[in-house]
Amino acid sequence: MVRSARGMHRNDVPIAAATTRPTTADPSSPATTARRTRTESHTESFRISIENITLETADLQLAWEKTAIQLPIVFPTSKIMESNLSKMNVDTASANDLYTAAVYYLNNDKDLQKAKVWITKAVALKDDAFCFYRQKSLIHEALGELKMAIDAAQRSLELAESGGNQQYVNLNKKQLREWTER
Repeated sequence: MVRSARGMHRNDVPIAAATTRPTTADPSSPATTARRTRTESHTESFRISIENITLETADLQLAWEKTAIQLPIVFPTSKIMESNLSKMNVDTASANDLYTAAVYYLNNDKDLQKAKVWITKAVALKDDAFCFYRQKSLIHEALGELKMAIDAAQRSLELAESGGNQQYVNLNKKQLREWTER
C-alpha cells in the first residue's frame, strides 16, 4: 500500500475501489452466490482449491480452520462449442476436429445423427486411430445400431492391439463382451 495525496492506494487502485462489493443483488455475482459452510474437519493452513468440476461449472473453494467458502464459476462451454460447430465445414474440417465434435455431441446428449456423420468422416480421414473407432462404436451403440457398434469396437480392438495400447484393448474387450451377451 502506498499513501499519497490521493489517499491509500494498492497497485495504483484506490483501496475503496479495490474492495467495493456490488451494490445490487446480481445473482451471477460471487458476492451474492458464495456459500459459506462450517466443516467438521480442521484445515491447518489456508487452502485455495477448485472443486466440483463439470463441463459448465466449478467451485473455487477457500478453506481455513473449520470454514469453507465456495464461489461458483460458470463456463459458457456449450455456447462456445455450439458457435464453433455451427461454423465447421464438414468437407474441410480435420479428422481431429470432426472427432472432437462427435465426442462432444455424444457426451452431452446432443444430435447423435450429426455425431455419427462427423465420426464417420473422421475415421475415413484417419483410419488407423483406435480411439476414433472406439467413439464410433459408442455412437452407434447410443443410436441402437449394435451390429455397427460391434464392428467399430472390433476394429478399435485390432488397432489397439497392433499399436500396443493395452488400455484400449481392455476397454474394447470389455465392451464387446457386454454387447455380445445381450
